[in-house]
Amino acid sequence: MNVVIVCADCRGKSQVDESSLGGMVQCPLCGKPTVAALPAAVPLLSLDDDAPASGVASAPRVPDRVPTPPRTPLRKGIYAFISLLLTIAIMGGIYAAFRYGDGQIPDRSWLTFTPPGEKSSIRMPGESTVERIPAEGFASQGGQRFRVHRWFEKADAEFGWVDLDATKAVASRFDDLVAALRDREVKRLDGKLTGESRVNFVVKNRKFEVRQYLIDLPKGKAVMQIYFDPDIERLKFQTVRTLEPHTLVLDIPTGWDLKGPPLSVEVPVEVRQMHVEPGQSLRMHFAIASGKNVTRETPWVPKFLGSLVPE
Repeated sequence: MNVVIVCADCRGKSQVDESSLGGMVQCPLCGKPTVAALPAAVPLLSLDDDAPASGVASAPRVPDRVPTPPRTPLRKGIYAFISLLLTIAIMGGIYAAFRYGDGQIPDRSWLTFTPPGEKSSIRMPGESTVERIPAEGFASQGGQRFRVHRWFEKADAEFGWVDLDATKAVASRFDDLVAALRDREVKRLDGKLTGESRVNFVVKNRKFEVRQYLIDLPKGKAVMQIYFDPDIERLKFQTVRTLEPHTLVLDIPTGWDLKGPPLSVEVPVEVRQMHVEPGQSLRMHFAIASGKNVTRETPWVPKFLGSLVPE
């Protein structure tokens, strides 16, 4: 009959023949010799390897530690996978630390953006949020602003427009119209204007009036461009006819001696004037690139500002 014994070295349980009790057996778990004893009578220690040949046990010794079960292939695979994840996380953290806030926007982030109800388009570095621009001054009908915020690159791209009253716009200087929009945006950004220049901008054989501005911000810089199509022939005009008095000088001398001034008479003359039909508007677009490390030479800035395709 088999009985259960406990190894004095590894404390593992195994079965041996009852006739082996009290004798030396080899533990099938750890492979070391041990006394075959019942669990209640397990010796604290096994015999030393250098025990006398007579089989007399040497002095007992306390084991240093409980043996650790050998690692299985599954456990080794889990440890290797965890180590790989930690390595990737550390490398990713180092990469992010160097790239965070550098203002370099990846090419894969760009998309062509066409605002609702518009025919014009522009390249934007991601999905945008919309904001209404209230009517103010020349922007009698207000406008809209679309913004993309890149938190990792610490960069912002804004595109929008204001609708000008056509009657006032035609009668005003372009620089005055631009100044009104420029000052509004500089104030909104809490910035300070530091530079201004003209930009040559021709799209679809149409020459646009464009101004570029450099702005210092509390936490960075901004480059703003304002675009305006000066072609007023796209507007509808109405002809107004009026009669105005006009002095007509006849080559007939006056006076009894025919030495007086030439004879002049006043006659009504029809005058035609072209007036912009009321209710029309002219649209002025603008684009703003801003961020911690933004300059004119930052690669994504000209890519963004130069991508406007008007209707």
